[in-house]
Amino acid sequence: MMMLSWERTGFRHWALAAATAAALSLMPLAPASAQLRVLPDFTELVEQVGPSVVNIRTLEKVAARPRLG
Repeated sequence: MMMLSWERTGFRHWALAAATAAALSLMPLAPASAQLRVLPDFTELVEQVGPSVVNIRTLEKVAARPRLG
């Protein structure tokens, strides 16, 4: 039975950690591209339909009646 020395096993762990770190550093960062989005400009739309917008506010919630049928 062949036994591995501590130095050889330690080197394998170090090499595996280095390879994993190198692979992870090459992966593209997805959240960075999501931050590049530009919000649309709604100023023209607000000027066109602004007067027709109605603000509706409710004061209480009414229980629904059962349907007949």
